[in-house]
Amino acid sequence: MGTAFSPLGLLISGFLALGAAFQGSAQDTPGKGVLYPILVDDKWGFISESGDVIAEPAYDSLKGLRFPIPGCTDLRFAPNVLGADGPVAVANFAGGAALKWGFVSAEGEIIPPGYDEVYGFHDGVAAVSREGKWGFIDTTGKDVIPFDYDFASGFRAGVSIVMVDGWWGLIDREARYVVEPKYDVIRFLSHGPYVMFETKGKQGVMHVNGDVLAEAQFDRVNVLSEGLLNVYVSDKAGYYNVERKAFEFEPEFDMAAPFNEGVAQIRIGNETGFIDRNGTYTVELQEPNKQIMSNFGQFHFDWPKLSPIRKYIDLKRGKKVVGLIDVRTGSILIEPSFASIGMVYDDRAVFEDSGKFGYLDATGKIVIPAKFQAASDFSGGLAFVRYRGDPAYIDKEGEIAIMFDEKRVRGSPFRLKLAFVYGDGRERYIDRDGTAIYSFRSGCK
Repeated sequence: MGTAFSPLGLLISGFLALGAAFQGSAQDTPGKGVLYPILVDDKWGFISESGDVIAEPAYDSLKGLRFPIPGCTDLRFAPNVLGADGPVAVANFAGGAALKWGFVSAEGEIIPPGYDEVYGFHDGVAAVSREGKWGFIDTTGKDVIPFDYDFASGFRAGVSIVMVDGWWGLIDREARYVVEPKYDVIRFLSHGPYVMFETKGKQGVMHVNGDVLAEAQFDRVNVLSEGLLNVYVSDKAGYYNVERKAFEFEPEFDMAAPFNEGVAQIRIGNETGFIDRNGTYTVELQEPNKQIMSNFGQFHFDWPKLSPIRKYIDLKRGKKVVGLIDVRTGSILIEPSFASIGMVYDDRAVFEDSGKFGYLDATGKIVIPAKFQAASDFSGGLAFVRYRGDPAYIDKEGEIAIMFDEKRVRGSPFRLKLAFVYGDGRERYIDRDGTAIYSFRSGCK
């Protein structure tokens, strides 16, 4: 997309990255102690939302790097706000390239860096590793579950995935085995209180309480949604009904996405379409030059709760144009005509038309005309734009809410009370009135 300031999507790869994803970042949930990161002389520190220094810049790295600050080399992967679920993980080099991890709380309490690897806190405990073994600590740094595991994930839905002598199982908060270590692999599914388990090269799914919902019989399982498990067998995709213990749709598709609001995207050969629970096409198979792409509606971390309104891309004479379609009915809401359409954040989505940017609402209606040279996602009722060459934050009606004297300022989305802005050689956090709460110099260009 052509916006210069929209945050990148969250990338999750592997267990440790998944742990960071489930570490709390307060996002837009008020009422919890949070930390805003600062970077000075290549060292990380933290301030509060009132601008008080909670931890002086003294750390080489931190976890939870999920909201990139656009265009800024040093700070681009800095989270705007951290600490909703407990202390934030920080690290210092301990000789060579090795990092030792500790934690800083929103109250400034510090668990000194001394762990080889950590997950974020969840429900008051964090999985940490030292001397090759994993265990759990509380927010004071006290050991609460012994370091008996070769690996332990962060807790999710009341359980942690653990590995002992090469076998995988589940434990609860009291370190009791919910599932004895006997599987080749266990991993959390991306949605719901479910895990995939693998044995002898085949995968199945169980509830985190240990109840098996689908025996290990599939080559790959993806997501359990609306009672149907999205599975692959011999490179073909289908849907398995976990209640009936039978296929609802035999594996015959080349691609099959999870069901959402009663419909699912499938692909046969090079053509994609949408089917309902009866197998009826709500959107007929589309030839390759017409694509129904990623979600338009509000982003959810508990994916796949996606909007049924999707981007509809038409490659006309080699040029991509984008519209919107309701995949439940096949109704085209906006004929493909825009250069790009973003995702809905805070009931607004950026679109680009003829080199200018404007905003749609969640139904696809144009609510702010395309008149900006650049535009970012809305958050907390404000969005950073560039209008007639001037940087500013606008409200959801498109009116200027915050103006800047500097021409080269760039700004991040607001997270809770503050937004990070930078340019002309200085960085600062501002409040919703545009007042600088805390200024610093990181060397960010």
